[in-house]
Amino acid sequence: DSFAGLALVLGPILFIAVVLSVTPATAFIGVGLMVFYLTLLTPTNPMVYNPSLFLNSALPTLGGAVVSMLVYRIVLPNDRRGHVRAMVRVIRRDILDLLTRDVTPDAWETRMHDRMVRMIGRMRAAEMTHAELIRGGFAALRIGREVIRARRLHANFPPGSPVDHIIAPSRRALARIDRTPRLAVRTLRHSARSLLIHAAGEAPAQAADLGGLAASLLDVGLLSGRIRRGGIGIAVTHVQP
Repeated sequence: DSFAGLALVLGPILFIAVVLSVTPATAFIGVGLMVFYLTLLTPTNPMVYNPSLFLNSALPTLGGAVVSMLVYRIVLPNDRRGHVRAMVRVIRRDILDLLTRDVTPDAWETRMHDRMVRMIGRMRAAEMTHAELIRGGFAALRIGREVIRARRLHANFPPGSPVDHIIAPSRRALARIDRTPRLAVRTLRHSARSLLIHAAGEAPAQAADLGGLAASLLDVGLLSGRIRRGGIGIAVTHVQP
């Protein structure tokens, strides 16, 4: 009949519910326990102990909960690994979009960090420990950085310059990297070597820009292989079941 007694009864169950709710794999159980425990108990001051009144409110609530659980388990199953695969496809699409249109560095960093946080959270919920997948995600972030850096360095050279002709095959290869990834990597390496050769006869400032552009192309090629091995790859989007 006292507040201390009420808190003593409610406290342990609610504490367990809170602990369950902070873990992604058991969050649904914790939230359900908090909601239904208080709904069924309906604490009042003073407390009313009436079995018929309790059953009159508890049976419909429990029946609705059971029906809802069956619907979400059978009709709308929660595929946690499917959520991870969906996020992998989103990251893959972000990379392909970046290769065909300009994105500011801040926008790319914000987007990819958000993608990584969400993907890792979904991996925790699915109880997945796919280290290669995480490394592939960070490789995708670095690919974006290098592509943006390469565009900035390329803008230092006038249109129609020899640099345009050197990197033109790489630009075409990147546009088709989802279909021919190995050819794209070889083309990037060839363009990088040609840029370094061309830099030997240029002024120091231009030679530095050419060296940075060559390094960015090499990094994009190397990181593309890493994200393919990680399962985020531009050509491979499989996540181990």
